[in-house]
Amino acid sequence: MFFAAKSFAQNITVKGEVVDAETKGPIPAVNISVKGTKLGTATNSNGIYT
Repeated sequence: MFFAAKSFAQNITVKGEVVDAETKGPIPAVNISVKGTKLGTATNSNGIYT
């Protein structure tokens, strides 16, 4: 038997902002990760990540 399979990479961009729940101010240097992967990033000085 011979099986053939194709796989396609999916490129998506995840972006957002991390803010304090009370002050609504940005939180810098927060680590963000994609569950189940080794992918991740950190927020910048304005609490934004991409």
